[in-house]
Amino acid sequence: MDELLMPSIAEDIAALGIGVFVLVLYGFLFLLLLAQYLLHAFAMFRMAKKVGLQNAWMAFVPFTDVYLTGQIANVNSPKKVHAKRMLITYILFLATGLIYIVAAFVYGFAIGVGEHIVLGVLLFAGSAVLMFAASVCYSVFAYIAWYRICENFGGSNAIGWFLGALLGGLFCSSIVPPILFLILSGKNPAVVANGMVTVTPPPAAPHSDDVFGA
Repeated sequence: MDELLMPSIAEDIAALGIGVFVLVLYGFLFLLLLAQYLLHAFAMFRMAKKVGLQNAWMAFVPFTDVYLTGQIANVNSPKKVHAKRMLITYILFLATGLIYIVAAFVYGFAIGVGEHIVLGVLLFAGSAVLMFAASVCYSVFAYIAWYRICENFGGSNAIGWFLGALLGGLFCSSIVPPILFLILSGKNPAVVANGMVTVTPPPAAPHSDDVFGA
């Protein structure tokens, strides 16, 4: 009898271990996403304040944070189109993502009932292509905005800051760009929203590189 119970106990322990591991993993991913969101929001908030934008609070609100990032990029751009481009392509990306989810359910249903399989495959594949195209468009406009921001706050080191954020996000971790932008937000911008060029730093400039400073 004991020999019959031993495999069952071992299986329960293994299942419990797997459950704990999955729970810890999801908890870590949640904390990582939360940290990424807050770091990016605080960085954009500080940058918006420094360039004279009145709607800096938008940095902490979903959707509007994307628009605010584009507004910060507009400050030193000859064409003030970054905010609109980013917001429109971001909405398109989310919309195509929803279409992709619906198409996946339709595809699964078609496979389950054994009917309209070709239609399900076409819908699923087409929605995947649309979502990929929307994500590429949004990424391109976002990276252009990133460079404009790096150009304004990073000065002669703009390319270095931009490549650090781009390559760090692509090959290291998605939390790298927010960290770099948070550091960058401690610097003084070359151009503010009213078009004036900052020739000399303000009195508090010696402490402005402090990542968590005001």
